[in-house]
Amino acid sequence: MEQILSHSQSANMVICLMLAIHLFSVRATLRLPAQMLGANFLMYACQSLLLIGLLNDLSPAYISVIRPVSAMLIGPIFYFYFLTVKRLKPQFKKADILHIIPCLLLLLAFITQSRLLFMTDYLIIGSFIFYLALMAIPMLQGKKLFNHLKTEPTQPYKWLCILALMMFVNIAIDAAVAAEIQAGKPLNKSLALFLGTSLFLIINATVAFETLKRNPLIEWMYELSLRTLSEKDTVSAQSKEHFARWETLVKTQELHKREFGITLTEAAKKLQMPSRQLSSAINICYGKSFSQYLNDKRVQEAKRLIQLHPEMNMIDVMYASGFSSKSNYNKEFQRAVGMPPSKYRLTLE
Repeated sequence: MEQILSHSQSANMVICLMLAIHLFSVRATLRLPAQMLGANFLMYACQSLLLIGLLNDLSPAYISVIRPVSAMLIGPIFYFYFLTVKRLKPQFKKADILHIIPCLLLLLAFITQSRLLFMTDYLIIGSFIFYLALMAIPMLQGKKLFNHLKTEPTQPYKWLCILALMMFVNIAIDAAVAAEIQAGKPLNKSLALFLGTSLFLIINATVAFETLKRNPLIEWMYELSLRTLSEKDTVSAQSKEHFARWETLVKTQELHKREFGITLTEAAKKLQMPSRQLSSAINICYGKSFSQYLNDKRVQEAKRLIQLHPEMNMIDVMYASGFSSKSNYNKEFQRAVGMPPSKYRLTLE
């Protein structure tokens, strides 16, 4: 089990590190949220690296201090990401520095060899619970919490719900591992750690795969910009011109039907304009994001095919209209039409 744990943690570390590098390099109007999420994945990569050291008895005295201290930063960084998306103006405030104090106190406890060090595991778990609650309570308001963003608020809300679930799983795993260690089971024999490592490997690999596919659940961060409450969006002549050029390009080249889709950067390059300018023009003139515009076009094409070719297989309709996955096809069709494609076909009979 020790070798499997070590290899799985290595895979987790590599995936998290790649996601962190990708998120740090994201080009968006508001980069801070993506950078904070990147910092989150970077912390998980560091935790995996340190855990590999513990499993292989590499400088255990050194690692046994750094790992719990850095673990105390995961909760605050996770919460900082939430704040940067939630706040009307994404930025850090002076009071935010207070969230780092527990980490510094734990470091001081290790330096002074405090008798309270036996509570380290409880402090880490307690930190996770505290920050999960700080994020979960405001999210009870629903997606309206993100109405200030110039993007469909459903996607950031879903993404944060997934992250909250990951934090909850992390709490459960850490509690189970702590219980096993207290019962005398060595870390490299921990069943809870094995299950947790496997689960997070699946989650991280899925996130990486969906990032490569440019899933709308993740793509919204690339188009993230702010809708200030003090200013009204105005449709300028320039925005109208950019949007008209974009619509012409989509129509002539059928970009929504491309097998591997098209990114905002690729589209902007075709139009020879900055990505931010194109994204802004679509948001202002169409009222939705770049990815939502393309999905709407795909739904329109699917409806047209179903009407003209009722005998056509639904999978063929899906691919012909530009969708690459059945789940996204059904979800977007349901959102735009109010019913799944199969039911829509029945209404035409």
